[in-house]
Amino acid sequence: MQDLRLTELMFKSLKQDSNLATAEDWEAAGDYANLIRFFPHAFNCYRNAMQLDQREDLINKVDQTLEKLTNVLEYVPANCKEMVDKFRFDNALDPGEWLQVINTLLKTSTDESNLEAIRFAFGMGIYCALRSGLDVDPMNQNLIPFLEAKEEDETQLKLNKVNLEGVKKIIAIGDNVTLGLQNNWEIRPKETFHQMWKSSLKDASEIEIINNGISGAGILDAVLYVGRDVIQYRPDLVIINYGINDTWLGPNALLGFEVLLEYIIKFLRLNQIKIILVGPIPHVPEACPAAQRPNANIDTSELQIDAWNKICKQIALRNKIAFADTCSKFPIVPEQRMKLFANGFNQPNLEGHKLIKSAIDEVVIDS
Repeated sequence: MQDLRLTELMFKSLKQDSNLATAEDWEAAGDYANLIRFFPHAFNCYRNAMQLDQREDLINKVDQTLEKLTNVLEYVPANCKEMVDKFRFDNALDPGEWLQVINTLLKTSTDESNLEAIRFAFGMGIYCALRSGLDVDPMNQNLIPFLEAKEEDETQLKLNKVNLEGVKKIIAIGDNVTLGLQNNWEIRPKETFHQMWKSSLKDASEIEIINNGISGAGILDAVLYVGRDVIQYRPDLVIINYGINDTWLGPNALLGFEVLLEYIIKFLRLNQIKIILVGPIPHVPEACPAAQRPNANIDTSELQIDAWNKICKQIALRNKIAFADTCSKFPIVPEQRMKLFANGFNQPNLEGHKLIKSAIDEVVIDS
C-alpha cells in the first residue's frame, strides 16, 4: 500500500493552504491518510477539500475525523472520572489539570479503593508534563510508594500462554511497528508480524484481525483512544506493542509508562478480552537521523530498550498474561540489528517482522 502522490499531498496539508490542490485531490489524500490512520493529516486534507467544495459528505468526513481526534479518555478509573470529564474535551494533555487531579485524590484517600486512580493520574501527569518539557522528578518520587514493590520471577513468564479457543476478532494496537510502516511512508499490511502470525493459525480464515497501529504512537495514545481503537470493535484478543517511541521521552517516563500500560491491561481484562503483550523491539536509536529524532536533546545511550522491556515483563507476570519477548529474538550487536529495519533504526522489514511473529508463536496455544 503506497501512493507517493497522495502521501506528498497529505503532508502538504500541514501548510493549511487549500489552494495547493483541488477538492477532489484533497479528499483522496484525506481518504488515504485515514486508511493508514494518520488522522491529523486526514482532518487537514478533508478540511481543505471542504473549503473548496461545501458538499455535505465532505463536511461529514471533517466531523467524523475530528471526533476520532477529540473524543479521548472515555475510560478512566471511576474515582477520577468526574474530574477528568471536566477537561478531557478541552485540553486532555494539560499537566496542570492532572496535577490538580493528583492533589485531589491524595487529599481524599490513599487506601486501596483509590490506588488505581492515583496511579493513573500520576502516569498521565508525568507523560503530559514531559511532553511540555517540565520537570517530573517530584511526581516520580511521589508515585513510587504507590507502585507494586515486589519483583516477580521472570522465569515464570514461560507459563503464561494465551489460548485461542473462541477467538474470532483480534485488534493489534501499537506504533509504527504494528502499523507496518516502511520507507517512504509505505505500508505493507500482509508483511506485519500480526498478519503473518494470523495467517499461520489453524483456523485463520475464521479469524479477523484489525490493524489499529499508529505511527509515532506511545502508551499515552493507547490510553487516550482505547474506546476508539479497541472497545468499539468488541475484540476477543488484543495484541499490544508500545515502547520505542516512549523511550524518546527519556528514563523519567518509565514509571508513567508502567502505570499506564498496566491500567490498559487491567481494563481490557475486566472486559473479558485476552491479551498478548509484545515487548518493545530493540531499536537502534543512534542510527536515527537527527532530523527525525522526536527529542533532539536526549543522549541516545538513554534510549536502550532493556528497562522498558523489563517493565513489560513484570506487568505480564503480575497480570498473568502472555508476553512475546522480541528482545530475545533480535541480535545483540547493533550493526546486525540494523539489517532488520527498513530504515536502519526502528521500522522492521519483512525479516524483522518474522522475528516478532516467532516470539508470538511461543506464547500461543492454537487449539
